[in-house]
Amino acid sequence: MNKSYRSSCCAFTKLLLVLTILSGCSSVTVPSISLPKIPEMTLMKNKATHSTPRALLSARIVNTGYTDQVPKMTVGKLIEYAERSFACECHRERFVKSWDKSSTGYVLSSNLKKFKTIKFSCEKQEDEYACFINEIENTTSPELSQRYFSGDDFIKAIYANGRVCKRQEPCEG
Repeated sequence: MNKSYRSSCCAFTKLLLVLTILSGCSSVTVPSISLPKIPEMTLMKNKATHSTPRALLSARIVNTGYTDQVPKMTVGKLIEYAERSFACECHRERFVKSWDKSSTGYVLSSNLKKFKTIKFSCEKQEDEYACFINEIENTTSPELSQRYFSGDDFIKAIYANGRVCKRQEPCEG
């Protein structure tokens, strides 16, 4: 037999073997695996969040009512004192309900019935963020003369109550 016939026959046999194997694979089913959906992560644009925005943690509060008894502080430190003050009053939930971005800064929604929202006007000053706590509405007071008070008074009250808890008796169950 001549060489070209043998090589053609060998090539034909190999091709037939490959086609047989490939046709056999078409009947094999591969199980499909579906992965769980991963929740979408979004940065705070206009959505409310429970945690203090990173830019505010070290933002200086620039209200002017500081004294020797009330030192200058950051928004993060103020929230820390507010949490302590809130816990001292035996509240089961956290002080901060949510943070929301506004056109001038941020709005804190609180779980405190007296102050539903606290507005922070913020801007960047000399490589650091600074915020001013605006006048706050006391939602529990019906009298107009007692319904609003300054951010300075809010800072003083939160600092005093959050630094030393005056409660003597324990919270109920």
